[in-house]
Amino acid sequence: MNAINLKSKNPIIRFSWIVVLLTMLFGQPLQAKQTVDICQTGEVLYVWAKTGLNLRQEPSIHSKRLAILVPGSQVKVLGFTQERYAIKTLRSTEDEQNPYIIKGNWILVQVGDIQGFVLDTYLLPIPTPKAGESMKHYLISMSERVADLGTEDDDEYAFSATTPKNISIQYESGEYYQNITVTIPNFTIEDGFVFYNFFNNLQGRAVSDDSEVYMFKNWKSELSVFDEATGEVNFQVIDDQLVISEVMMEGC
Repeated sequence: MNAINLKSKNPIIRFSWIVVLLTMLFGQPLQAKQTVDICQTGEVLYVWAKTGLNLRQEPSIHSKRLAILVPGSQVKVLGFTQERYAIKTLRSTEDEQNPYIIKGNWILVQVGDIQGFVLDTYLLPIPTPKAGESMKHYLISMSERVADLGTEDDDEYAFSATTPKNISIQYESGEYYQNITVTIPNFTIEDGFVFYNFFNNLQGRAVSDDSEVYMFKNWKSELSVFDEATGEVNFQVIDDQLVISEVMMEGC
């Protein structure tokens, strides 16, 4: 019997042997993380990391980097591992809430003709926005139905819209405020943070000396981030739907 080569340079072959060995030892293959946003083999995901995402030869941050995937890159999911990694994403002004950490799994993906491992933390099933596009206009551009009350030039304005993926947005503004509520099916708190941060750069604002950021978190159901420079954003999971609510006060 030939020896099993776990050091094969082909990641799909190496990954397959690992699955076979674990199946022989434990009776079942590797499973992906059990969250509502679990992806499927063959699914296409998009890179939502503003500085890019490293594609690596092995499921480790110390492994050889095969490529840097720019924001918006498409990856095809080939398989899963149970290797996890925690990322510090946002510090809070209050030390006891510092920092905000999101965890991800290493997954095997294909990008063009290259196969390798990436952290699924910054992968979402929807395309990224155009450069400089706001969250509001990004969702409007994908929407099938839009209902307006007034115009953006009015003192009070409101609209609602729904995208083909059943992502809904409700917006209202007055003389001193604007409120945006976004509902996304099957997103976790972490997914919502990655999505929102891509547009609003919470991380960048948090390290600024001109802004204080406070966080209140209940890992499985709610996260609130208050930025004294702009306002408050809440992330809450309700019936397997993520609700992002942003309230910004102006001139008060």
